[in-house]
Amino acid sequence: LREAGTILSMEQEYWHTPPADALFLHRKIGGMYLLAARIGAKVNIRQLVQPYLTINSE
Repeated sequence: LREAGTILSMEQEYWHTPPADALFLHRKIGGMYLLAARIGAKVNIRQLVQPYLTINSE
């Protein structure tokens, strides 16, 4: 299994480094949460995210 994983990791098209914006997205979201909590904000996350979510209807 380890050998198969090593072979896959050596293929050019198998692995690429994600863009920095995507890589640190969790830190940005965490920072927004901490800021909102500190100022006592109430944010409807579902309403904000809903337009960007799609449900697979297959």
